[in-house]
Amino acid sequence: MAGKIQTFILKDEVLKFNGVGGKKKIFVYTPKSFTYERAKSYPLIYCFDGQNIFETSKDFICESKVSLSMEKICQTKGVEAIIVGIYNGEGESTRDRELTMSPNFGLIANPFVGDTYKCGTLEKTGEFIKKTLISFMEEKFNAGSDRNKTILSGASSGGLASLYLGLCYPDIFGRLSVLSPATSLFGKTDWKRFLSGINKDNRQKIFIYCGKNCNDDLENFLYDGGNDLLGAKDIKSLLNKYLPLADVKEVFIDGAIHNESAWKTALFNSFDFLFDFDKRSEF
Repeated sequence: MAGKIQTFILKDEVLKFNGVGGKKKIFVYTPKSFTYERAKSYPLIYCFDGQNIFETSKDFICESKVSLSMEKICQTKGVEAIIVGIYNGEGESTRDRELTMSPNFGLIANPFVGDTYKCGTLEKTGEFIKKTLISFMEEKFNAGSDRNKTILSGASSGGLASLYLGLCYPDIFGRLSVLSPATSLFGKTDWKRFLSGINKDNRQKIFIYCGKNCNDDLENFLYDGGNDLLGAKDIKSLLNKYLPLADVKEVFIDGAIHNESAWKTALFNSFDFLFDFDKRSEF
């Protein structure tokens, strides 16, 4: 049943802005049934923190395992997908930069973060995905470009990145999996300004997950926001004011904390929603 995982190193000038020397590690999972000729028929899932969703070591046993969730989906629903894991930069500070918007988006006022979040290059990360990674997938794997089969997914800062870049590129990503998103790094005023200027013509399906009422101050904060910051509980209502064509599902779980185990379940549930199993003839 198990699919295949391959590792690649991509080069791109854009990545030099993120302090990773113009190189980025990429993991690509293909299902057991994959062939180059059939490639365009598979949904395509791009995931941040690629090392967390595929790698294991003696020091770290990953619990999210997107590939395992995908294989479970295949077993229970009869749908397979290609999954692309984007390795974040070495060190927490590099990850912070890669997955956080630049000061042009807005100023950060958040009690949980340090100065490294205040020099974000997420816009450059988006350029890399659009200009280099997607082209690589089309050339190497014959992957399709149907936006209704293309998901962008992430958790925590990766959840922030999946929401922001997904909304920036609705012509590429028709479906977004947004888990415990760090949207509360920025204020509602900044988000409103951003949403007022984006393309509203393409319908998107967006899955939003977060824990709440739990023994985890960070997860509670990401859910609630506070003051003028955008918590997960307020994303849907804000999106609906600016994106009437968005189809948004919220799942908020009491007691769920900020960790890989919780996101494993959330990933499975997001796939169930985003893949439209009742309409899977689309795939």
